[in-house]
Amino acid sequence: MNIALIQFLIVLFAANVLEATELNVMDKCWRPNPHWRRSRNQLARCSVGFVRKMMGNIGKGVTQYKVTDPSDDPLDPKPGTLRSGATLVKGKKWITFKRNMKINLHKPLLISSFTTLDGRGVSVHILGPACLIVYKATDVIIHGLKNHDCNWRKHEPSREKRIKLFCRTKIRMQRGAFHNRNHET
Repeated sequence: MNIALIQFLIVLFAANVLEATELNVMDKCWRPNPHWRRSRNQLARCSVGFVRKMMGNIGKGVTQYKVTDPSDDPLDPKPGTLRSGATLVKGKKWITFKRNMKINLHKPLLISSFTTLDGRGVSVHILGPACLIVYKATDVIIHGLKNHDCNWRKHEPSREKRIKLFCRTKIRMQRGAFHNRNHET
């Protein structure tokens, strides 16, 4: 190897280490790995606190699903949509997004047990009027999604929650943002 290449690799490594020192505990776990896209399931091993490791979200039997279409049809979800992946794919699933997108949910979207919504590497905005709902579910990871204008009841903006959680255990939400432009504070 030539000296320039070695110096470049050292600088790249140092940049990753410095970046990792400024991150939260979850991000310090996966982000320093330059190949994180090839080992996305490392995120499940990074869980901390009361949820512990989300080992049920990785391994055999997990379906990898990629959202390619931002449309939403609650009655007839098209393949490639978030609703199709979340509701029609049975069992454990790891859902990623092909590109930056804005998804307008027309009806609430139920997130079942052993589901990961992984928005790393892209900008994914979940827009109202409907919301994500986690009901009687366990081992759910929601990472990097930005939620806007979620309304629980028609014409009634939610002041506090953009993802509704009921009777749940081991839920990890990380790097999410919640906004409601129609609400004055």
